[in-house]
Amino acid sequence: MKILIVDDSMFLQERLVAMIKNSELDTEIHQAINTLEAKEKIRNERFDVVISDIKMPGGGGIKLLEFIKKEYQETVTIIITNYPYPQYKTKAQDLGAEYFLSKFDELEKLNDILTEIQYQKQSRKSDSGETEKKVKKINNARKTNSEITNLAKK
Repeated sequence: MKILIVDDSMFLQERLVAMIKNSELDTEIHQAINTLEAKEKIRNERFDVVISDIKMPGGGGIKLLEFIKKEYQETVTIIITNYPYPQYKTKAQDLGAEYFLSKFDELEKLNDILTEIQYQKQSRKSDSGETEKKVKKINNARKTNSEITNLAKK
């Protein structure tokens, strides 16, 4: 699972990287220091998850969230903030953020959230694989039926 961490605090970025790496998750972690750098990275690579601060230079997390949900809807967004005010949470949720966490007392939830996201992603892949198998089976049955019909016409 590819994760982009966006925060203007290198200390917090390193803390989040350490938390995630200490988990059992299979991840590839990238980092950006501001919204502009994050947008460039997102344009160049697909991320499964973006973890972003709200208040940063270069437009902030709300602008980044708008960009992600407009251009890359499949990317799961987790907003983290030192400002867990209801109006920020409502705005983030209205724009499509899947999660909103306070840096003060909710960061310990991050690995559980990432585990759930990874599980859901794997389930969708598995479901997709099953669907592909069913489609192949149906197409093979159609082909066989078509061959039988052609033989019957002869």
